[in-house]
Amino acid sequence: MSPVKPLLITSPYSIPHSLRLADLLTRSSQRVSSTGSKVYATYLGGTGDDRGAGIAINSAGAAYVTGFTSSTNFPTVSPLQISNAGGFDAFVAKLNPAGSAFLYSTYVGGSANESNTTTVTSTNPIALDAASDAYVVGFTSSANFPVSAPLQPTSAGGQEAFVARIADATPAADYSISILPGSRTVVPGGGTTYTVTATPVGGFTGTISLSASGLSSDATIAFNPATIGINDASAKSSTLTVTTTATTPPGTYSLSLNTTSGNLQHGGSAQLFVSGTASANLSISKTASPNPATSLASLTYRIIITNNGPSPATNVVLNDPLAVGAIVWFCQSDPGELQRHYDRQL
Repeated sequence: MSPVKPLLITSPYSIPHSLRLADLLTRSSQRVSSTGSKVYATYLGGTGDDRGAGIAINSAGAAYVTGFTSSTNFPTVSPLQISNAGGFDAFVAKLNPAGSAFLYSTYVGGSANESNTTTVTSTNPIALDAASDAYVVGFTSSANFPVSAPLQPTSAGGQEAFVARIADATPAADYSISILPGSRTVVPGGGTTYTVTATPVGGFTGTISLSASGLSSDATIAFNPATIGINDASAKSSTLTVTTTATTPPGTYSLSLNTTSGNLQHGGSAQLFVSGTASANLSISKTASPNPATSLASLTYRIIITNNGPSPATNVVLNDPLAVGAIVWFCQSDPGELQRHYDRQL
């Protein structure tokens, strides 16, 4: 995204609009379907004064909003200008068609005020072209307004108009993954299913490989279809079937879903409860380094807890009182392992 040629055009998708963005939930910055149902309504702003002056919609249903803000924490995503340069700055933001995420959001301004006014009027100072580049107009008192390829490079004094063109931001081709439901319960020897769904983002197409781990070694996992193929903008799914045996140990298993497509990798997780009385067999080993310890020096004390099965062990609590005079100064916990570093004057 970069502001370029000073030009303002009209767009068939521009909708005149006026709103105070600090009150977006109750004012008219909402998307309503053709049947009259609310599609989304959202706040947009920071801790200062945030006001909207215009909105435009592209053919895909993405909303482009502009206005002005005094907030120093206005939400930015892939910004041209990451922070407020002073006073009121203009802003331009693009929301996805669902209104659930920014595709970009940026400050536009210098050290003085941009486009601030007590009463916001329906001038709708934003328009889109066929490529969804945004054209924004406003006014500024800043002598250091951020210009790019300017027709007029410097302020002539007082309050000046500005025109900026911002190239559209398209998300990189990617996909998101989900697994539902989040948990299932089976008896030993039983089976169950989960639904794995891949949703394309930014025009992603391709084949997604699927795998899962984390169950008992005697349980089996199968996907149908074995891979998920994305060839359009719609989400696609695969059914994950988990089958246990009569000897599968009871307990809670963390099912880890792994997916890959080229250089892209995404995962998910779910739980499987195998009913029955769980039986875990824990063992503990302790080491110290250096051994023997050195006077007035640090000692690393490691405790390793091993589960010898057959059931998974959850909510394990370890109590290990230190010797009198020891001072713990760092603790680190890894799966199945607890490290304690402590000083003791010997």
